[in-house]
Amino acid sequence: MVVTDARRKEVFWSLYDLSNAEPVRLDGPGLAKPDALPHSDARRVDAAEIPAAQLALAAAALLGAGLPLASDEALYLRSPDVTMPSGIKRVTQ
Repeated sequence: MVVTDARRKEVFWSLYDLSNAEPVRLDGPGLAKPDALPHSDARRVDAAEIPAAQLALAAAALLGAGLPLASDEALYLRSPDVTMPSGIKRVTQ
């Protein structure tokens, strides 16, 4: 699955093995420029959106197989653009 970050022109990627009943993540998640994606030999599926019904089906399949769902905490793949100032900023008049 690839989801684009329009601001940085990067894509979110993960590599899955789909040969079993349940997908198994082999690598990722990660961020990369489209021309620098790892696993260039893997079949690529781009997604502009992920329907909620597909997420529900994936969750039901995982639970039915006795596997845990992923954490519901946000996953940040890079440091924020904003940083804390290193010192007091002087104000001149």
